[in-house]
Amino acid sequence: MSAFDIVIFGATSFVGKLVVKHFLDVHGVGGKVSWAIAGRSKSKMTALRQSYGPAAEKVPILIADANSLTALKAMCLQTKVVITMAGPYVLYGENLLRACAETGTDYCDITGEVPWVAEMMKRYEEVAQQTGARIVNFCGFDSIPSDMGVHYLQREAQRRFGRPCTKVRLRVFHARGNPPGGTYATAMDAIGEASRSKAYRAALADPYLLCPPNHGFKVKQNEAYFPAYDPDFKQWSAAFVMAGINTRVVHRSHALLGKPYGDSFRYEEAILVGPSLIGRIAAYTVTGLMVGFVGLAAMAPTRSLLKRFVLPKPGEGSKLRSLAQCSFDVRLTGETDHNQQIQIRLKGQGDPACFATSRMIAESGMCLARDVAKADKPGGFWTTSSLFGDKLINRLHMHGQMKFEVLDHH
Repeated sequence: MSAFDIVIFGATSFVGKLVVKHFLDVHGVGGKVSWAIAGRSKSKMTALRQSYGPAAEKVPILIADANSLTALKAMCLQTKVVITMAGPYVLYGENLLRACAETGTDYCDITGEVPWVAEMMKRYEEVAQQTGARIVNFCGFDSIPSDMGVHYLQREAQRRFGRPCTKVRLRVFHARGNPPGGTYATAMDAIGEASRSKAYRAALADPYLLCPPNHGFKVKQNEAYFPAYDPDFKQWSAAFVMAGINTRVVHRSHALLGKPYGDSFRYEEAILVGPSLIGRIAAYTVTGLMVGFVGLAAMAPTRSLLKRFVLPKPGEGSKLRSLAQCSFDVRLTGETDHNQQIQIRLKGQGDPACFATSRMIAESGMCLARDVAKADKPGGFWTTSSLFGDKLINRLHMHGQMKFEVLDHH
């Protein structure tokens, strides 16, 4: 029997510290949920524990280095679930994912590295299926608002119309926050790899990259890269930097669920930037800045300069007070094949990339540990909506300072 329900790996990272704080505040120590923190530096973890005062004194510490498969397996054998914030995952993540897959330990992360996840599926999905390990990637702002948002919208569409929506569009109404250094590091590494590898660029361009083999999807997806006027919201939209991640996750969920939205299901994402002429100017400005940034990051010399002098370093982030004051508002509009429409909203308090993400992965880990039995959902690579469904929505409502709600339907 496992000593712990959950082990928090990478606890001293910026988001990891917020996950620890969430567990202390919401789930406590020595209660119904047993949990520990883990990483390679005992001194850093001891200092982290001390920083939270007497309430954290009894939190167990486990030592494991991301480069040691043996140490990671020993850690995994002590717990039901590992949640990890130790990224970029393409650099530091494979050994831990492999250790979980081989020991039958459930796992979730906050990666946004789609090609890396696709490669991990090829290497370890069969192993995870044999051992019973449930592997759940993308458990942060990439891609829970999108994946769980589509789940919630489709659930409500079935209730109201008796049929699913065959077209769904997500629009970021606002998302105020400041991504941590690790997020920037991941993005820079991905852009660098894309500039070097034609195969990597082709993988990024495939909307069904994460779908299981023989998924059968053929419909062309709109990637919403260019500025456009959105008649539903009466605003101009621009490309959403996370769309290339989130859309792939949504399509995988659809495939894993047995294609309940139909073979011609379409899904896209963009950000809203404003109405009329001001919105149009903003849309083209945002697009231009994004293209310019990617262009600079694609060249090795300027990428190095950006990393060294402009962007925050891995482990760095905003002050906790400013994180708590941020918020996000995401809207999804769906349409059935009978032209019935429904719109839902996900509102959340706190910086989406740090504060909200820490709650998302914490409660995803709780779902794995407490809500979804292995007998009901076997081992393999899952998504949040295909594995957790309403259970995660309920947890986010209770403990995540987030709310899913229907805005309109007709």
